[in-house]
Amino acid sequence: MAFVVVLKEEDSRYKQALAPVLAGDQTAKDEAQDNSGKDDGCSKDDGSSSSDERSSSARLQFVPVLQVEHTKGEAVDRQLLELLHTLPNAGIIITSSNAITAATSALSPAARQLIKDKPGFFVGDKTATAAAHALQLKVAIVANKAKELGERLVSEVPCSSYIFLCGDPHRPELPTLLQAHSIPLHEVVCYSSVIKDEAITHVQQLLQDCPSPILVIFSPSVARRVNALLSTDAANSALARMVTIGPTTAAEITRAPVFVAEKPTPAHVAHALELALQHHPHAS
Repeated sequence: MAFVVVLKEEDSRYKQALAPVLAGDQTAKDEAQDNSGKDDGCSKDDGSSSSDERSSSARLQFVPVLQVEHTKGEAVDRQLLELLHTLPNAGIIITSSNAITAATSALSPAARQLIKDKPGFFVGDKTATAAAHALQLKVAIVANKAKELGERLVSEVPCSSYIFLCGDPHRPELPTLLQAHSIPLHEVVCYSSVIKDEAITHVQQLLQDCPSPILVIFSPSVARRVNALLSTDAANSALARMVTIGPTTAAEITRAPVFVAEKPTPAHVAHALELALQHHPHAS
């Protein structure tokens, strides 16, 4: 019996992608029940909220861990307008869909007109598509991770300077790489993300109640907190399995086996979960 905890807000795309994978674990659960005469304590129906989804083989729970707060719109708009006037040939870097949502709600008509048709440099196809639609940026380069994007900006030099629509905190690899090559990068912080302590407490309780879960993680900062939880219990570290949306998040996990999605999409995360289930302690 696998107990799968998805550390993000409830998302129908991920439910639809993960459900067939969980259904495929049916045989393992049935055999385990036949052999033991009882079910894993984690599989009991406790009447929890609708964000818990059970298949016949595993239980799936979404736990929102990150709280995203947008920077005041006036501040974002004012800073971006100034940069767009000062740096008319700058490229726009976006590595997170949260930055697109925050910027879209913050920008004035004047800023929208100035940013329109600017070359955009993105991490992830989904981010690129959303930015092209919401901000009318031209898609110039799409990379799978921030470090790869930075390396391409350094080697191909498509622009002489860049404006980075980002969150706080964000990974340092891309800014550090551009700085090392004396390429100007101007950060516009559009949002901040805070890990909710009550959510981490809930995850800790799940680890205690079900010491062999599969956790699906979407953020490096969340991965660091989960890794710290695992480090407090050697047994949980040995039995837990992690699925991450990409290699940057995976790099933060040192206390448990990690299965990494090749791309940050529901289908690729589902494939990584399938591999994790195959290596689960209760797998047949």
